[in-house]
Amino acid sequence: MSNRKDKYGEVFTPPILIQELLDHLPKHVWTDSNARWLDPCAGQGNFTDEIVPRLMEGLVTTMPNETVRRRHILERMITHIEFNPANVRVLRAKYGSKAQIISADYLKYQPSDIHKSKTFDVIVANPPYQSPKNLTYKGSSGKRTLWDLFVKRALEMSTPKTGILGFITPSNWRRPEHELWTLLRERLLYLHIYGKAAGMEHFHVQTRFDIYVFSQEPHQGPIPLLIDEDGNRHEREIMAKQWAFLPNGMYKSIQRFLVPKEQGIRVIYHSSLYDARKLTKKPTARFTYPIVHTLNQRGMGLLYASERDPVQFVPKVILNVNEKQYPVNDWQGKYGMSQLSFGIPIRTKKEGEQIVRCIQSPWFQDLIRLTKWASFQTDYRMFGYFRPDICSSSLHTTKKNKPSNYTKKNNVTRRR
Repeated sequence: MSNRKDKYGEVFTPPILIQELLDHLPKHVWTDSNARWLDPCAGQGNFTDEIVPRLMEGLVTTMPNETVRRRHILERMITHIEFNPANVRVLRAKYGSKAQIISADYLKYQPSDIHKSKTFDVIVANPPYQSPKNLTYKGSSGKRTLWDLFVKRALEMSTPKTGILGFITPSNWRRPEHELWTLLRERLLYLHIYGKAAGMEHFHVQTRFDIYVFSQEPHQGPIPLLIDEDGNRHEREIMAKQWAFLPNGMYKSIQRFLVPKEQGIRVIYHSSLYDARKLTKKPTARFTYPIVHTLNQRGMGLLYASERDPVQFVPKVILNVNEKQYPVNDWQGKYGMSQLSFGIPIRTKKEGEQIVRCIQSPWFQDLIRLTKWASFQTDYRMFGYFRPDICSSSLHTTKKNKPSNYTKKNNVTRRR
């Protein structure tokens, strides 16, 4: 399995997750004998194994003969596209030589070349998360991510206005400034957000993932059903178009503090200015300027730069892309920040202390917990959508929100 995962990006999809996705497709898809279905990364037929019994039941009135009905489903309704030749052989052995099984790379496949249907009415998939190590594709939102390309390609191949799509993918598409969130948010019909524990349970890796169903045509209303990471159901509560990104929960609380980006906190961040590969682990005659690279409960991990950037060496509270936050009040502007850290500008030491207390408070720790899209990372972009006075409200600066026990440790500098 590990070889197939490395070469083809294959991951086994548990039937229980496929069943959940299929449960939330619109009911009419199960009774339409003319619908064209597509599994663009068919594997060994896990999705088809769950789809066929439902269609067999839904089409019983239209096609009473069981043999004719099954043949119609496999030979005329469902199309499989699969990249791994070994899986293609398995599919043909399971579903017959006349089943619509195409051996191709879905991202390069052109329906007009092989298949007379240029679009499909229902597309469902758990696409490979990353590209095989020997292949590269253009247009991915990450260095090697594939799942986002599958979703965009599926939209292109979905029947205009009436197409229905269902996917199981990582949660990154909901993070700030991801193009898929803007593209899909007004199309969502169902969304179930799963956390790291579920990723370990179902896929044996600590990855966050979502199950979601959406339509080709945008709609104007709220998401019909959203289940958040904590299992809370939100039925027609969330107007997705009002969100620049979608957290994993705590929607009412978080939305109170969101503003358009142009009105939000100014975040100091640069992905390459102080790239760790350009820095030294110890100060030298030339590399003298301290750069915060890591930031955790033990304190700051410093590297050293040869130049001092005036944008970064200003009074600020320093945060890190880590899962948990251990803020540092750099009120003197002594430090720069590597690609793993970012800063919130401040005017005074007191303001910095207030922000540190705020970020250490239980409510903000919950906010951080529920705004994770990658497995462990805090997304710096998110802070740009918070209102600048998010920490000045009396609601969040009461005596209950005392600094955590690691406050003093945050002032300890440790060298890498």
